[in-house]
Amino acid sequence: FNKSPMMILEEYVKMLKVLEADAKRDATTMMNDDFDRIIKGTLPLLAPRETKPKVVEVACSLAINHACLKGKKTIHLIISEEKKKLVDEFVRKEKKVKAGVPLSNAKKSAVTQTGSAPSNDVELQSIINLTASLRAFNELDDSRGNRLERLKLEKASAIEYLHKHFIGTENPQPAVELELQIISMLKEFFSNPPPESILSLQAIIEAADVLSLLGILGYVGSNKEVLESLVCDTTNMLALIERVKYSVETDRCAEFISHDALGNFLYLLVEGSLVNHRALETTLLCSVKANEDAQAVSSVMLKRLASGRAGIDSTDGLVIMVRLQQLLMRDQ
Repeated sequence: FNKSPMMILEEYVKMLKVLEADAKRDATTMMNDDFDRIIKGTLPLLAPRETKPKVVEVACSLAINHACLKGKKTIHLIISEEKKKLVDEFVRKEKKVKAGVPLSNAKKSAVTQTGSAPSNDVELQSIINLTASLRAFNELDDSRGNRLERLKLEKASAIEYLHKHFIGTENPQPAVELELQIISMLKEFFSNPPPESILSLQAIIEAADVLSLLGILGYVGSNKEVLESLVCDTTNMLALIERVKYSVETDRCAEFISHDALGNFLYLLVEGSLVNHRALETTLLCSVKANEDAQAVSSVMLKRLASGRAGIDSTDGLVIMVRLQQLLMRDQ
């Protein structure tokens, strides 16, 4: 509406029809691929061992066709409704312009141009503070417990801001810096994980809570492969789980990592799309066979995932990490 000549309604509807067709096609293709991959990957695991392969194949085909038909209707309905909202909004603004009434978005643009709106870095100051504390975590002279408590307060402040204000339409530099600092600390931990590094691991877990929330809200980190290569490595995973063993054996409360804490850390990585759940599952399958504590950690992670996605305190209904679920059930 701020451009000249202004687009008329017929042109706008024509443009939306093209976008609508593209959106329906792309969304349907993505949905079909996901259903095909998920159903073919999980249904054979749920069938009794004596089931013939051809029966499983037919069942998968029927399930995929049914899911795709239902999903296609839903996709088309949602996209059509959004298109109608856009057309209605266009008509409303067109009437305002013709009546000489100023548009609200024009006021917002004026505010931004005058510089009265705060900069992105100022808005994300809580994340900047959290990252700075992480960088200096092992260099401060005060008690280690005080450092961790301060970090928890800064984490709470960052989470409060994100819940209220953050929209993940872009990757702000403070978020990138936080991700890089967590990766740096993990690299240092895995390269030389002495017993006293437990508190640093606790700091990483606290900060991962914020990074996970960023991922849930739309942040897409450019270093996901690096983070995934660190965590989804069997040797590194066993080093993490060894910290649980050390804590239990020494019983030092100031340097204690519980099964719950480590399982929650892995849950955060999956829930925030910081690592691929299939890669993590493969790593945990190897770890569970080599370390009993890995079973407890994996169980905590799976229960958190089930609770977050299905609202239940068990893994019933959790459609990811099926192989890990079955392995843990056999070992019970």
